[in-house]
Amino acid sequence: MYITYLAASLRTLLLIYLFMKGAFILFLLFSLSSLAFAQNDNQLSGTQTIDVPVTPKPFKSFEKQTTVLGISFGFGDWNKQHYKMPDSSRYGSGSMSLPIYFSAERAVAKHMSVAAGIAYDIFYYNYSKEGYGNGNPFYRPQTDKVRIISPSLALYYHFNKFFRSPNLDVFLGIGGRANYLKHNNYPSGDSVSSTVQPDFNPMVKLGVRYYLNRNAAFYGDLGYDRMSFLSLGFSFRLYGKILSL
Repeated sequence: MYITYLAASLRTLLLIYLFMKGAFILFLLFSLSSLAFAQNDNQLSGTQTIDVPVTPKPFKSFEKQTTVLGISFGFGDWNKQHYKMPDSSRYGSGSMSLPIYFSAERAVAKHMSVAAGIAYDIFYYNYSKEGYGNGNPFYRPQTDKVRIISPSLALYYHFNKFFRSPNLDVFLGIGGRANYLKHNNYPSGDSVSSTVQPDFNPMVKLGVRYYLNRNAAFYGDLGYDRMSFLSLGFSFRLYGKILSL
């Protein structure tokens, strides 16, 4: 029991470390590429160079015909907090968990965007299952490994006409999410079994994205989607047509 707890906690800490490391490397690459482009713009023909002030290319917090790719981690695991069991079993406790989100959002109008995403979560839940021996009831410890895969689709409204800062993108989204919960040791009658529980539900998200430059941004959102109550992450914006959109 404690070994599975430790393994799940170490896996979660490793995911956090890899995410922070990847975000730092991406931000470093963006900074170096911006510096290289600025130096190339200042270079004239031959060997003559002139030092002139570099004016950053203007950008907006939300622009049509752009695509934003995002990765984030969720906090406040909804599935672990709302783990359901038959009356014949006793509730226990869950291991550490950290849902991860991947998303692609396309700006389709002046203030509107459409986003598709997928989320993944895994945790262990310890409980006690009722049994009988020599005519007397007893409870046997059990551990259920739960994995969740959750695709989603949402429509977002961006409040860029109310917030004039080119760095600040405030948005509100509504949509739907399908959660597929796979249990490997769920109580079923007098025994345990592996089962998949589908769960379809609406989602509502209110969030904010802060751009470090015209491409890279940190963002967070909170709301209801039956995965987590809060998510924090990093996004990168692409300009132009993608897949003929």
